[in-house]
Amino acid sequence: MAFNKAASLFTLLCTTASTILLASETPFFIGAATTISGYDDNDNQTYKINAGYQFNKYFSGELNHLDLGERAIYDGTGDLAANAYSLGMIAQYPINQWSIYGKLGLLNWSQDCVIITPSDKTNISESGVDISYGVDVNYRLNQHLSIKTEVESVKVNDNSDILLALGFDIHF
Repeated sequence: MAFNKAASLFTLLCTTASTILLASETPFFIGAATTISGYDDNDNQTYKINAGYQFNKYFSGELNHLDLGERAIYDGTGDLAANAYSLGMIAQYPINQWSIYGKLGLLNWSQDCVIITPSDKTNISESGVDISYGVDVNYRLNQHLSIKTEVESVKVNDNSDILLALGFDIHF
């Protein structure tokens, strides 16, 4: 089921971007990735959507939305859900069609918790800002499309998590 959602998202973004790809290349890019996160123990698919601007062949800026998924609280009394927005800088080193990236940014996260007891249901919401960082490898298929794999460290409510992502960027 998660694969079907990721395939549908990929198809929708490629179809939407097909008219954009006919225009001349600009330094803007958008992308999406499916992620593996410590929050994801349900059937939900975690994901990341990004948009960015490439200043030159070595530096870019990027804005991301991350759905970090849901998980049951360890003692079984409720559920946690988290998502985040990040803004960061990317330093990249191009090698032919390949690029190796380093990322550093700020992560604005929010976490919602529902605690269920026999007599009550309590909702708790928390948010904060932390640093995120990571490394990526990107392969440019053509002038407008690249595939990427990412490893990113994010911190939500004093809990560090490593995100593994596989996705694509559309350059237009």
